[in-house]
Amino acid sequence: MPVDEPILPISLEQQKLIASALRTRILHVTSAQALTAKQVARELGETPGNVHYHLQRLLRGGLVEIVETRTRKGIVEKYYQAKSTRFLVVGEAGKARPFRTMTSHMSLTDEESDRMVLELAEVLHRWEQAAARKAVPDALPRRIEFTISPVQEED
Repeated sequence: MPVDEPILPISLEQQKLIASALRTRILHVTSAQALTAKQVARELGETPGNVHYHLQRLLRGGLVEIVETRTRKGIVEKYYQAKSTRFLVVGEAGKARPFRTMTSHMSLTDEESDRMVLELAEVLHRWEQAAARKAVPDALPRRIEFTISPVQEED
């Protein structure tokens, strides 16, 4: 999926599904093209059974979909594709929260994490500078937070 892919509104339950680094990796791999569980496993260096389990959780959670089914030598192959890799957590009854939370999970080394913090700080600084130079009548004060932290894997 392109960088400007749509942001998918998700529930708190769906956010819990993407708290798994493996599930997030599966979403990213299947965002570019539809793949079978076996193909995803090969791409990620994981076992097909493990990937299949996580794909089923993502499918039930509405984060991936089966876009094609083929029968080859009597075996049904299901091709999965991520609906998005960008998410916005929404509150109860589908109403957006008064704040926006974008979430991503990925595996990073300490060095990569440090580099990302610096890049995010540069983006924040550019926005601060731009906001300080203009007066917009309907602009509201906003708090912007970036958090990069280790994730405890759920099942």
